[in-house]
Amino acid sequence: MMGKLKEDFIILSFLFEDEYGKVYRAFNKEERRKVWIKEIHDYLLNNEKYKRRILEKSEKVKNLRHKNIQRLYDYWEEDGKLFFELENLTGTYLDELIYKPRHLDKFEVISIAYQLFTTLSYAHNQGIIHENVRPDHITIEKNGDIKITNFMMVDPLEVHRLRVRANAVVDERTEFYKFVRFASPWHLDWKELGWESDFFSAAVTVFELATKDTPWDRSSQIMFLATANEPKAVRHIWQIRKDLPPYFSLIISKCLTDYNWTRDDFKDEIFKILQDQYDTFVKPVLEKRKKKEKVKEKVHKLLSFALGTLLTVGLFFFPLQKKNLDGDISIPITVLPVENKTDNPSLTPIAIGMTQEIIDDFLYLNPFSVITIKNMNQLSRLNKNLVLKSEIKGGREIELNSKLLRVKNKETEIIWSSKFNFKDSTSLKFYLSRDIMKALGLDFKDNGSLFFSKKITPEVYNLYLNSIYWHNFFMKEPKKEYLDTSKEFLLKAISLDGNYSPLYSALASNYLLQLEYGFSDNLEIIETAKKFCLKALEIDKNDLRARSVLAFLYIKENKKLDAWRELREIYRKNPKNPIINGAIGTLYQYSGILDQALEKYEKIRKINPLDTVASLNIARIYIFKGEYSKAEKELRNTLRESESPYAISYLGITLSYQGKLEEAIKILENAKNNYPEDKGIPLSLSIVYSREGRYKEAEEILN
Repeated sequence: MMGKLKEDFIILSFLFEDEYGKVYRAFNKEERRKVWIKEIHDYLLNNEKYKRRILEKSEKVKNLRHKNIQRLYDYWEEDGKLFFELENLTGTYLDELIYKPRHLDKFEVISIAYQLFTTLSYAHNQGIIHENVRPDHITIEKNGDIKITNFMMVDPLEVHRLRVRANAVVDERTEFYKFVRFASPWHLDWKELGWESDFFSAAVTVFELATKDTPWDRSSQIMFLATANEPKAVRHIWQIRKDLPPYFSLIISKCLTDYNWTRDDFKDEIFKILQDQYDTFVKPVLEKRKKKEKVKEKVHKLLSFALGTLLTVGLFFFPLQKKNLDGDISIPITVLPVENKTDNPSLTPIAIGMTQEIIDDFLYLNPFSVITIKNMNQLSRLNKNLVLKSEIKGGREIELNSKLLRVKNKETEIIWSSKFNFKDSTSLKFYLSRDIMKALGLDFKDNGSLFFSKKITPEVYNLYLNSIYWHNFFMKEPKKEYLDTSKEFLLKAISLDGNYSPLYSALASNYLLQLEYGFSDNLEIIETAKKFCLKALEIDKNDLRARSVLAFLYIKENKKLDAWRELREIYRKNPKNPIINGAIGTLYQYSGILDQALEKYEKIRKINPLDTVASLNIARIYIFKGEYSKAEKELRNTLRESESPYAISYLGITLSYQGKLEEAIKILENAKNNYPEDKGIPLSLSIVYSREGRYKEAEEILN
């Protein structure tokens, strides 16, 4: 990076890459402020017409001044590249909130909707259309204000076309779905975009944010994608969220029906209702919350100031410095002793995934909680009476409690304590088994602190964590898009670090799940997955996950002896490992040794009661044994925990075997509409049709 960029800015860190370009956090030397620097992708600039449109729109956006729009300070061309200097944001993107288990409360939903629509209206009055309103272009900051990003970009469909032409898309279908999910009929009909298209996309965004679901059913959305016809909103928010005010739900639904856009007074109606809902429900509550947050912030600052003063006068006499994460990640990212709140001793709650910026804030608010083990040893040598105790309490939010204790004559005196809530940070909380932690390259020390056994960059580490994050979503609700997203993160991580074995074993597991859940029947996937397993074992021969997945793949190829050779040795060393037990259970099942297979799957479920795969395999064994009532009970329990197409298929078959044909057909027909991509459900439906004598319909499905 040369010229103006090198002279005027200090690049602090790489943040992310989106469809438009790469984004860095930087420091503007002259203005003395943190900023974002966005470097636009070359394949967009190679198209002169597209480049000219960006520059023309950027000149207008530069003049926008609104608290909910990311400020564009400057833009310039340099060495054939285009750079934007943007306002520094530290909030959370709305798409992250959509995929988190916690629902936003009604006050937050209405507040975000009000800010989103009023901000877009402000831009429209300045003659600027956003053109690509969607959750991953909107952040919510710590104070509750939203920030809309990427106002200077144009024509998202053209962006996608140029990306595909430049082979810059990992999975074209997934990438296109990300855009089209929030696109308006005006986008897909190639019509001129106006305020209507922005408001339509904003309404879809608010609907998904409130409900974590789409406003129309799957069949309607497929028709939308195929024909660009306006989908009819078949659901209202109030059908899913009863706590939201009816008028608010009604106006969002109206935004999604085509006949309203022809009315001249429709825009005024939107703002009248949103303003009324905001003033009535949100404003009083938010004012109270902001006052409480200010009090908390003052208390934290006072505590940190007092502790800083103690450090300054040399009570402990050792340096407490901020560490640079680039290159060496053996310092804590939150390496904290934790309290195990679960009944299962093999699960340990840990908070991980902190960014450099959060660590900086964390050092400021709670410096003792991120002291390295080296400094802890120094501390104990200087004053053996001092003990630092930190614990994390789980739940929907992560709360860190830290205490500095003085121990004398077996009596304990608290000389400093602090609570820190991670509600507004980007930390992720996982329940990881010790074996998975080992695969991550994490080891427990005697004092409970957590360290990396292999040096990896923070970027690779966070990509890997994101892949696990989406993998966990898949295990709760098996959707192909979750697997695809997890795979994207893994491929990006491998492109940055090709010598980290867990990345390859996780990718092999991803391909195996595609086969298991019927998303692909391509046998070439088995060979690809085997190559990734062998690559992982080439890097680390003790990679348990790679060996287990490899055994699964051998079972798929009916090479049972090879599978048993892989499993025998690692089972002796790790008899309680759920992945290994799962592989052995599958081997027994395919060999017809059903009682031993059932025993292995029960063992896995005892370790993790929420393991959907184990529950499905238990049900399948009951079906093989002819114990249909037990299988039905197992499957209904599974469906209460997650929406699994596999479980629905098996439930339909199980009901048919018990003579409950009408109930089986009803369940399977509904599932066929809800999961159009699933291949197992139509197959099960054809079997049930055949059992009822409806051979023509069964044949049509098979054809």
